[in-house]
Amino acid sequence: EIDIVAANASPSVSVISPDANTIGTGAFANETFSIQYTLFDVDNSFNDGGGTDTLRAALYAYPDNGLSSVQDIETFATLIVDQRDDNASTARLATDPPGTSDFVEGTSAGNKQAYVWDNPGSASQTAFGWAPITKNLDGNYYIYIVGDDGVNPAVFAVSSGGLRIRHIPIIRSVAPVAADTVDTGEYSNLAKANPYKIKFFVVDYDDNAQLRLFLSNSSNLAAAAVTVTGYFPELDAGLGRCDGDPAFGYLAH
Repeated sequence: EIDIVAANASPSVSVISPDANTIGTGAFANETFSIQYTLFDVDNSFNDGGGTDTLRAALYAYPDNGLSSVQDIETFATLIVDQRDDNASTARLATDPPGTSDFVEGTSAGNKQAYVWDNPGSASQTAFGWAPITKNLDGNYYIYIVGDDGVNPAVFAVSSGGLRIRHIPIIRSVAPVAADTVDTGEYSNLAKANPYKIKFFVVDYDDNAQLRLFLSNSSNLAAAAVTVTGYFPELDAGLGRCDGDPAFGYLAH
């Protein structure tokens, strides 16, 4: 008796970005990075019905490109996202938090897709083990993609270059955002003067940022007006106009 088994092709995967030039441009990722990839399987998909030949795929990050097997990648690399981000995936459980459906399959081997690596939220971190980019340590990381159709040996690819993660402070907002006036009629008697509340929002994902507030009569100070002297952590920041005139005043830090 001869059993005839239909041919089944392996998944096709690649990582397009980051590439060999990404770090050289000086760009870095703080909160988000768009990973460009290809993922295609002509005879399997994320929602094949839950059989053994349902496509599984995932993106990983690792400090170098030396991982040489799918087992090594799944053991040592940081999981970014997998097929459970697709809400139609048969790998999902009824109790799983909703995905974004951003990590998807392409329509051909050359069909480029993009997944934005950011913060997937605490629910997805807990349920799936996906790592937010904001909690990754500063450094360079290569991106790996893994594809497994449950029939053929699992395949993987690694980016030709790394991406740099660097968590610098982010100034979300500083108020006032429009012209405003405060006038108490008092100049010298601070006990009677009404204070002006300056609202600001600053985020630093891996450090306790050192902040200083300045008051200036100019609204168009350039980056060159900022001066930083000393050595970390004993740094001193100053602000003045590009022509050398000082800012109106130093408020607080």
